[in-house]
Amino acid sequence: MIRNISLYSKSSPDSKCFILTHSNNIFNNSFFNNNSKKNNNNNKFKQIKFRYYSKINPIKEQKNENNTVKSNTTPETQERINELLKLFPPIKYGFAYGSGVISQKGYNRNDDGTTSTEDPSKKESPMIDLIFAVENSTKWHSLNLVNNLSHYSFLGSMGAHIVAKVQFMSAKIYFNTLLEHNGIKFKYGVIEYKDLVDDLKNWRTLYLSGRMQKPIVNLPTSTTEGLKEIQDINSKYNLRNAVITSLLMLPETFTEYDLYHTISKLSYSGDIRMKGAENPMKTHNIVINNIYGFRSLYFPIIYDHLTQYLNVILENGDEVDSSLILSKYLNHNNNNKNKNKDEEATITFKSKQDPMNYLNLLMMLPDCIKSTMLKEVRNNMKLKKPDEKIDPTILHNLIFMIVSKSSFTQTLKGVLTAGISKSFNYMKLKLKKNKK
Repeated sequence: MIRNISLYSKSSPDSKCFILTHSNNIFNNSFFNNNSKKNNNNNKFKQIKFRYYSKINPIKEQKNENNTVKSNTTPETQERINELLKLFPPIKYGFAYGSGVISQKGYNRNDDGTTSTEDPSKKESPMIDLIFAVENSTKWHSLNLVNNLSHYSFLGSMGAHIVAKVQFMSAKIYFNTLLEHNGIKFKYGVIEYKDLVDDLKNWRTLYLSGRMQKPIVNLPTSTTEGLKEIQDINSKYNLRNAVITSLLMLPETFTEYDLYHTISKLSYSGDIRMKGAENPMKTHNIVINNIYGFRSLYFPIIYDHLTQYLNVILENGDEVDSSLILSKYLNHNNNNKNKNKDEEATITFKSKQDPMNYLNLLMMLPDCIKSTMLKEVRNNMKLKKPDEKIDPTILHNLIFMIVSKSSFTQTLKGVLTAGISKSFNYMKLKLKKNKK
C-alpha cells in the first residue's frame, strides 16, 4: 500500500489539470453601453480582466477540468513549480506566492524566465513558496514522510501524529523551509483545508488569508472542488473584507495605488518579521510591479459589491459612478499599447461614507473586528455624536493584534519545525534580503 502511494506521489500532475492556452480576443464594447444586466456584465468583465491581466506577464490559463485558473507568473517559473509538485502527495488546494513566483520590485526576470535580484553581483533566485491545503494533515504528513523525511526537522522522526499536533498550534500551518530540489530553492507550508477556509472567512490569524489578499498562483494539482470553493470564499469574504477595511482606514480621496498598498499592509501590520527581518519597502515592492494583478483581484469585487460606496474623480475634477468607470477604464487601457503598464496614472477614488454607508461597511467586517467597531459606534451615540466616524487607529490596532499574535507564535514554532540551525539560517537570509 505504501509503495503504491509512494509511486503516486512521485508522478507528474494529471495532464488534464494543466492545459496551457492564451486568448487575445477583443471584447464587444456593448458591455460598456449596457449597465442594466449586471449578471451578464459580470461574466464579460471577468473576460476583460483576464486580457488586461495578460499584458503584464506571459499568462498561462490552467484548466482543471471545469475550472479556469488565471496565473500571474512566467512559463519557466510554472515549470519549476510543476517540477516541485511531483515530490508531494495529493492536495485539495494549493497556491504559490512570494518574490520567486510573482514579480516584485527589486527582482529581475532572467532570460530563462526565473527571478533574481537586480544586483548583478548577487544574482540569486528567491525561494518558491508553496502552500498545501489538505483534508487530513496526519495522513498527508504520513505519506510525505515516506519520500521526504529529509524535509523535516527532528519532529519528522517522531511520526506524522506529532508533526500534525505541532501544525495545529498557533496559525495551524506547518512549514518545511530552506529546501532545494534540482537547483530549485523552495519552502512549503501545510494547513488543513478547513482551517484555511476558517481564516479566509473569519480572519482568525490573517496568516494565509493575508497572503491571499495579494496576487498568487493557484497550483494545478488542486482538486476541482477545492479550487472552486477556495476561489469563491476568498472573493466573497477575504478580498471583500480587505477592501472594506482599507476603505475605513483611507482618507476620503485616495488613489488606486493607495488602496492596494493599504490592503497589502494589512497582513504585515504587527508581523514580527517586519522588525528587521523583512524589507521595510516590501509592501511598495509588491504593489508597484503588480498594479494590474491587483486590479484583476479587486476590480470585480468593487464592481460587484462596493460601487455604491465609491465614486471616481476624473482628471477635470468631476465625480462619476465607479461602476461605469471601472469597466470603461479597463477597455480603454486594453487598446492603448503605448502606455507603460506599471507607470501610467491610476484611478483616483472618492468614498461615499455618509453615516448609513459607514455603518453598512462596518456590518460587513469579520465578527472579530466588527464587534469592537460597533461598540465604538455605540459609545459615540451615547456621547450624542452619531455621525462621527471611528478613529481608524482603532481598526488598525485590531488588525495589528491579530497579526502580531499569529506571527509571533508561528515564528517560535518555526524553531521546532525547521530546527535551530535552519531557523538561524532562515533569519540570516531574511536579514540579508532586508539590506537590498
